[in-house]
Amino acid sequence: MVKCKLFFWLISWFLKVKNGEKVWKFLKSCPENCYSDPQFAFIGRSNVGKSTLINALANKKIAKTSTKPGRTQLLNFYKNEGEKLFVDLPGYGYAAVSKTKKHQIDRIIAGYFQKDQPISAVFLILDARVGFTNLDYIMVEYIIQQGFKLHILANKIDKTNQSTRAILLNQCKKLKLNCLLISAKNKNNLSKLQELLE
Repeated sequence: MVKCKLFFWLISWFLKVKNGEKVWKFLKSCPENCYSDPQFAFIGRSNVGKSTLINALANKKIAKTSTKPGRTQLLNFYKNEGEKLFVDLPGYGYAAVSKTKKHQIDRIIAGYFQKDQPISAVFLILDARVGFTNLDYIMVEYIIQQGFKLHILANKIDKTNQSTRAILLNQCKKLKLNCLLISAKNKNNLSKLQELLE
């Protein structure tokens, strides 16, 4: 009976992969090979849509989302069918949390980047309606100083106009950074992001 269930599970998994459905899983904690496997880090201010973006990439809801900022306050690890590791870092800059919690989040972020991590790339996510804030500029400088490859993802472009998008792209150009305009909600340019994750 167990072998029969396993067989049907394998067939189901194969068909999902064959049909292009992403088989992602949430990891309760950092796996044993966490600090040896290549990984992609997602970071950004609170409520820019990091968790929604993870769900869009996975094509299912595996990351908890909330309309209230500051939902993610720990490191969350995910793996896809290609065994690639994705790390959702806590959102920074949420004013409503206590100073103690802010310091804790800062330590988690700094601790992650200061370890000898095999990070393939860091994706800093912005709210395209807001653009870069002072905290984002500080984070950009910090990540670059750490020597990591950095991409800017301007999320929620479905809620912006052409003028706002042009300003944002110009800001990225001045910083000499790659910027991808996306919408996790509508999945605009999601395929281009997936190419960067190959």
